[in-house]
Amino acid sequence: MTMELVTCVGNTAALRAAVLGGADMVRIGLRNYCRAGSRSLSEEEFREAAAYCLPRGVRICAAMDLPVPAERFPGAVDAALRLASMGVSAFSVSDLGLLRALRIRMPETAVFASDAMSVHDSTGAALAAKLGASRLLLPPQLSRDGIERILHRCPIESEVLVFGFACVSCGLPCRLASFGIKGSDSSSVCTRACLESFGYASRSDGFRPALRPVFLAEHLQELEQLGVSAVTLAAEERNADFTAAFTNLFYRLLHDRKPPDGNDIYSLLRRYVPEEVSDAYFNGVPEDALLANDQPVKAKRIPPAQRFQNMAEEPQRVPVTMYAMLRSGLPIQLRAEDREGHIAAFSGAVPEATRSGKRELTEALLRTQLYNTLGTPFYCTEAHVSAEPGLSLSSLDVSRVRKAVLDRLMEQRAETPPPKTAPLPPLLRCESAYTNPELSISIRKATQLSPALAALKPLYLHVPIEVLEEDPSIITPFWENGHTRICAVLPPLVPDADAVDTYRSLSTLKQLHIEDVQIHSLSQLGPARILGFRIHCGIGLAVSNDWALRVLQDGGASSATLSPELSFSQLRQLSKCLDTELYAYGRVPLLSSETCLIKAAGGSCDCHKACGLLDKAGRLYPIQRTGGCRSILFSADKLFLGDRLKELKTLGVRCLHLAFTTENARECFSVAERYLGLNAYVPNAKMKGYYEENRISSGFRFSKKTGSSGDAGTV
Repeated sequence: MTMELVTCVGNTAALRAAVLGGADMVRIGLRNYCRAGSRSLSEEEFREAAAYCLPRGVRICAAMDLPVPAERFPGAVDAALRLASMGVSAFSVSDLGLLRALRIRMPETAVFASDAMSVHDSTGAALAAKLGASRLLLPPQLSRDGIERILHRCPIESEVLVFGFACVSCGLPCRLASFGIKGSDSSSVCTRACLESFGYASRSDGFRPALRPVFLAEHLQELEQLGVSAVTLAAEERNADFTAAFTNLFYRLLHDRKPPDGNDIYSLLRRYVPEEVSDAYFNGVPEDALLANDQPVKAKRIPPAQRFQNMAEEPQRVPVTMYAMLRSGLPIQLRAEDREGHIAAFSGAVPEATRSGKRELTEALLRTQLYNTLGTPFYCTEAHVSAEPGLSLSSLDVSRVRKAVLDRLMEQRAETPPPKTAPLPPLLRCESAYTNPELSISIRKATQLSPALAALKPLYLHVPIEVLEEDPSIITPFWENGHTRICAVLPPLVPDADAVDTYRSLSTLKQLHIEDVQIHSLSQLGPARILGFRIHCGIGLAVSNDWALRVLQDGGASSATLSPELSFSQLRQLSKCLDTELYAYGRVPLLSSETCLIKAAGGSCDCHKACGLLDKAGRLYPIQRTGGCRSILFSADKLFLGDRLKELKTLGVRCLHLAFTTENARECFSVAERYLGLNAYVPNAKMKGYYEENRISSGFRFSKKTGSSGDAGTV
């Protein structure tokens, strides 16, 4: 098999274990720019990692898969440039703006589109390739047929997760850690909050909205036949023993003539993985991928005697050609050359004339000794030898000179040339003239609409496409007010298998004179533009910087909802080349699941009944249906900025977005009036989100208060 083996690691010990295990590439998160949080490396640690990996022929990919605010954007580009000069050969990103900027700044450096970009179809893959992505990290929720459709229609390098944790959220970024049960000072950093135990209905706990670990060891041959370029082993949360064991397992599965059998695989899984693994998504049965309620979630403690021992010998990855010359009265000359053009030479001991009792060092014998490179990352493909007859030299002397020349070659391989760079053109600063933002309202069900709400004349009314199809007459009062534009909202995820029906339904809305559509995925940008709609980008795209807005503008978007993880100061710094919306009220969508969470938690699928998950504090996280029998989990608290209207007018946004989920028609009207300054309505269970000092502030999460001693004060 020719697929590349990529191991994701979280520390330097695991990195060495992955290299010794046989990884072709290691992916490491760059601290402060990746979802892995503490399971990442600093720039100085990247330098040490490069010095270890590059001589051994192992590539390094730096993960920068967090949205980057405008104030940190130049620093992110500069950090990537420094890493490239150290020898990092690829970057995986999820931010559209960062993808374009890195492609311009380092035109010959590989930039991968992360699975956090949530590209689930061939249309999105083609757009990612057009933006400059050299490889697409496919989401683990894709089935065999979904992978085949993408690779058949879009010839782009692809990477598939074959073992490790997979996020349950698809189509929307997971915000369970930042806005859910575990508030984090760093937004979007994954803390595996989905492993928390939730209650449902009469049950107090026991349900976890998490997936079983993905395990596709039995499908490697299928993946290669589909055209997959690389397979990924996600081991960021694992120790060095685990990383070495499973990297070596997949290395043998990919390269050995006698791969490990089922007993070897079962033994490793039983020893290291407490949860039951699954290939359900790949087989097209996503409902079987959810973690069972009674499954353990904590890793087992492995006794030292049972731990996997790292390999003593390095995998020999780097091909070299050896040249040797043996002449009377001259030191032995040895030269080694790799395929990248590095050449190292060394002179050793002077050979002696063959005497009684000493063996002659013939060309055949010297060639055999040059091929013996065990214990090094090199393997000799050719050995060119010229030796005078009648000379002898000990094997120890030949071994010393061979080691010396290979050590010099390793030193040369660690020295990487600077990457080819190009200047990053400055973006034209666009100052927004909006000082009195209008309202943009989104609803989840028809009963939330009322003539009174229509009389308030919001600029936009966002209605799910399935609600519009069921009863188009519900929007009549909003048509009649002469001001509101109706916007059809697409589901967060439209896979290739559903694309024809979904976009056919969207095109029929043109007969109702609906000209606007809201999208939450990069994949939906192209079809909406082709159908001639005015495109509004939702919070699923996590727009955080000027460059991302520019990419969306070039793609045909008319407006974008800014990421709710930004603070007020960061929002003001944005250069708004598009009309922008601020997510100013409502429950935040925490995750979008391919499976029905209602059925998984309660045993039956009653999507029309109000329901949700309960955390240990008794707070309700509503679940609502979208796009068939898929589910969206919403936050327990509602973002509320109705008491900050004066400050909201200074942000330069076109609209304040009010997202209604569980509210009734009267509540929707009261909230809209509050944001127009017409009443003093205040909802229960409210929060400020990250808008203030980039911290969650709700009923049970508070910003730190520092006293004179420097310790956190009480609330």
